[in-house]
Amino acid sequence: MRIFIIAVFLSAWSTAHAWNARGHMIMATIAYQQLSAEKKNTITEILKLHPEYHRSWKHDFNDLEDEVELGLYLFMQASVWPDNIRNNKHPQHQYNGPKWHYMNYELRFPYNGNTDIVDQYNVLQAIDLNKERYQAPSSTPQEKAIALCWIIHLVGDIHQPLHSVSLFNEEYPDGDRGGNRFWVKDRGSVNLHYYWDGLLGQSTGVRDILNEVVLLKSEVQPTSQSSERDPTAWSLESFELAREKVYLDGNLKGGKTKKEAAPLPKDYGMESRKIGEKRIALAGYRLANIL
Repeated sequence: MRIFIIAVFLSAWSTAHAWNARGHMIMATIAYQQLSAEKKNTITEILKLHPEYHRSWKHDFNDLEDEVELGLYLFMQASVWPDNIRNNKHPQHQYNGPKWHYMNYELRFPYNGNTDIVDQYNVLQAIDLNKERYQAPSSTPQEKAIALCWIIHLVGDIHQPLHSVSLFNEEYPDGDRGGNRFWVKDRGSVNLHYYWDGLLGQSTGVRDILNEVVLLKSEVQPTSQSSERDPTAWSLESFELAREKVYLDGNLKGGKTKKEAAPLPKDYGMESRKIGEKRIALAGYRLANIL
């Protein structure tokens, strides 16, 4: 079988995630529920050919078949698999692509409208690459399953505002790595990236995910914006949100170390959660569209 990983993609920040497992699973559930029955069946059969299916997914599903259909369960698991294989002890670690998860538009304040891309390799290229592999007649069934996992995951990643930006200033001459070096204080001291990853909580219980999706879909319904299919447009939306709502146009205070973490402004948490909910729902609707 052909190995998917381009060698130059094999080094990146170990801390770079976008949404935690719960966020990705919520996004995946929203997307799956928008699909036709025929598309669901096709995707289910593809994911049953993924190397992780017989290793764990099939077995783990046996305890949950009264709570969730197989196709949706596999789609949920597919959404987090690219983060799981970051662990170098994972048996499918050879498919890891750490630089596939993000891109960095250079952000400086005062903002002058610049949208220069810092990275040579990034999530936009990864989405295109995996779409090609998923659609290519020459791809094996297993390669299609792996590419599908990456597509599901990366559509979620690119909608996290801090996966499209790196802040540059005197304190961060080399960039803050999407908030990974920017420390803030909420209930405890965390880096800004981790804070945004976990906006929707931590639980990954299937029933809890399904209940959250019902509430979220009632609050964030498809609009004309949901039909946007261009990943570059998605990344620029995330960049603008990072500029205005994450870094507050340069007014958000943070520290370079955990000990220097600065308290978040009042109402920052409430506003951030609203943004996070909308971005995850929007990613779900858009993923369904491109599939």
